[in-house]
Amino acid sequence: MQYSSLARLSGSIAAGFVTLALTAAVAAAQATSTTPPPSKTAAGTVAPAACTVKFAIDSVPSSATPVVLNAALSVAIGDSAAVSFPSASGITASVGPAATGGATALQLTLNTSAAKPGEWPVALKGKTGDCSGKIKIVAGGK
Repeated sequence: MQYSSLARLSGSIAAGFVTLALTAAVAAAQATSTTPPPSKTAAGTVAPAACTVKFAIDSVPSSATPVVLNAALSVAIGDSAAVSFPSASGITASVGPAATGGATALQLTLNTSAAKPGEWPVALKGKTGDCSGKIKIVAGGK
């Protein structure tokens, strides 16, 4: 009789270890999920999505005369902003508020006279945030 009680006890202990092992495996799988957690700021709040900039046209010609572009931002970045391009692009620019579009619209004036053809990153830095995007320069007004 003691043998059968010992066998049942041993079976119960084995079942407990199996349950514990399965629980640990599920917890480990959840901990290594491929979905990244939302980014947090230093204050512990969820950080806003990255701001992007889009232009009303697909490409800009290299030109001796300045090219004026309207830019739409996905998020307002403040009432003033600075614009920058990689020096290798040959693009220089200034930025100001757009006539229409509110806080998420800017007007860029590009000097593309020395611009190299290609797709170039553009960065806008405002008082309350930064935006990034790309602009395509084509040779000779094409």
